[in-house]
Amino acid sequence: MRFVVGSVAFAAALFGASCGGDETTETPIAGCTLAPLGDLAKPIEMELVYLDTAKKIQPLQDGGALPMIVPPQGGWVVFVGARATNLEPCGVTVKGVLRDANNQQVRVDERTTKLVPTGDGWGGPVDEDISTVANVPTCPNQWASQAIPGLPIELTYSITDRDGRTASKSINVIPECAEPPFKNACLCQCKKDYVLGESCLAQ
Repeated sequence: MRFVVGSVAFAAALFGASCGGDETTETPIAGCTLAPLGDLAKPIEMELVYLDTAKKIQPLQDGGALPMIVPPQGGWVVFVGARATNLEPCGVTVKGVLRDANNQQVRVDERTTKLVPTGDGWGGPVDEDISTVANVPTCPNQWASQAIPGLPIELTYSITDRDGRTASKSINVIPECAEPPFKNACLCQCKKDYVLGESCLAQ
């Protein structure tokens, strides 16, 4: 799984403009035969969610805390996704964008996944499966205007099904260093003007 790190104007990130990154998405899910969710004649509805430190799905509210977690690829990310209806659940493209309103810098993750039906006409990501959510990188912090923990950051999450139906939602989130074993390293690498390779052992 590769993720995209962008440091571009927000509008460019949302509309897919490249700025020195190798932006890729996964191949659509082969053999996925899930039935459509909801009513395809209606606009997509979605509710934002995230994975907590136990990798469990939780609702994400405007202004709410969002845990930064150490992923397999290293550094820190936020795992954000959505429950949605009125779309095709297979081969869904999801995109998460974090933007610092002070300097317009962004971080981006885009991937292709599927929404697993939840039995109520909706579908969404799966507990403990980080491939079903956007893994948006936050730290090491070489982009934000301030230390990231506690800094209000705009999150825009968009979803597009294989037939081109699309929806997007923007809220403010408060990233936090939420994993106790890594908290000191997180605070160090997420501080303002962190220098790549700087030791955090004494933090």
